Amino acid sequence: MQDESLIKASLERLETALATRSSFGHDTTRTCAELGDGFRTLCREGETEWVADMPTGVGGTQAGPTPGVYGRTALSSCIVMGIRIAAERRGVRLRAVTADLSMDWDSRGLFGMGDASPGPSNIAVKLHLDSDASEKELNEIVAEGMRHSPWVIALTQPHRVTTSVTLSART
Repeated sequence: MQDESLIKASLERLETALATRSSFGHDTTRTCAELGDGFRTLCREGETEWVADMPTGVGGTQAGPTPGVYGRTALSSCIVMGIRIAAERRGVRLRAVTADLSMDWDSRGLFGMGDASPGPSNIAVKLHLDSDASEKELNEIVAEGMRHSPWVIALTQPHRVTTSVTLSART
């Protein structure tokens, strides 16, 4: 298990740096996804690589989790980490934080059928926290963690998505 004092010191250092140099926190993150055979997609960000794919029932080979699995993982892990940060900032020790996330879908949206949306129609998060803190304080910590979660914001607030296309030369 990671040293609790290391986490606290790291968060305090980062918060101080962000407070003293506001430009320090501005960044652009780039991820590349390259379609291979079928639906198999090689994803890269920096030195990290992973594979996404689709189930065999839709023509994939299940070489990796689906994009939906990665999306739900991003959201649920971001929530528990955000709760951890909020607790650390308040000096509250958490023995455990678990997020059980479910999303409702209508797959017809992937094919533009009817008025079905390709996005989730409902997202439910059941949280379990283990701590000696009061219920009131834990609810405040959860609210703060959710309010500052990049993936909660990404899924609940509108954002501009720009697209540019480069075509390969044809001979």
